[in-house]
Amino acid sequence: TSSAQHPNFTFPAIEGQYPVNLHVTVPYGCPDDTTIFVTIGKEECPACAINPNPVFSTGTVTFETEALAGVILEVFNISGNLISTLIAETLSEGCHNLLFDTSGLNSGNYMFVLSIDGQLSCQKPIQIIKN
Repeated sequence: TSSAQHPNFTFPAIEGQYPVNLHVTVPYGCPDDTTIFVTIGKEECPACAINPNPVFSTGTVTFETEALAGVILEVFNISGNLISTLIAETLSEGCHNLLFDTSGLNSGNYMFVLSIDGQLSCQKPIQIIKN
């Protein structure tokens, strides 16, 4: 219970659904009660996403690993030639956001290829636009 004008509450870091009851009384008015539910859960992580697309200077590749895993993220041109390896290392379990810089690439269409533990995880087309 709080009589503060802007109450703040921190939920425990335990997955679950928590009810929050809001009771509002305005001067010379009727009180009102509302209950909302706050759900605490595992962070949602896209299977494989590139944002923004098209990319003008920098972008982010987002993906998830289910356990400690060897991750390779490569960029190929439309002819299938390897242009760059953005990452080749072991990453911990979880959601990963890798920032990439397009300064070494020309305008055009490319394919990002993500492999996790030697298995193809996803392929995403991306367009790079330079001014």
